[in-house]
Amino acid sequence: EVHRQALTARQGDVLAGLPVGSPCSIQSRDIALGPLATDLTSASVLDVTDSSFAREVLESPLPVLVDVWASWCGPCRLMAPLMSWAAEAYGGKLKVTKLEADSNPVSRDGYRIQGLPTLLVFRDGVEVARQEGAMAKPQLMAFLDAHL
Repeated sequence: EVHRQALTARQGDVLAGLPVGSPCSIQSRDIALGPLATDLTSASVLDVTDSSFAREVLESPLPVLVDVWASWCGPCRLMAPLMSWAAEAYGGKLKVTKLEADSNPVSRDGYRIQGLPTLLVFRDGVEVARQEGAMAKPQLMAFLDAHL
């Protein structure tokens, strides 16, 4: 369930006002939460699509974090700065990617994505971990450290 609430975010405190683990349902895209973060990608976070997913994720020599997101999803926009942080903090040990859910239905449906954001970790072409819903930086760090 997505609540209509004023969500505020600073770069270092991206989850102010959002309960940890609150996913957007795929069906909730019509709820307008307003702009929360405009930089959804950075140079160190790779956008993947249905056509590049196998090459960039499944065939990667490094473990891969896939952030499945949508522009209409408030918690997804709150997680965007953490994806940039993860790409920098785990550089050389982890490839960080983003998969836009609406424009990539083959990958989204193939991995049975029900809520957004969903974070997937792949190692040697196999999904080894999944987290649905937003999380704060310490939880993201623990999630990644447990699976690298």
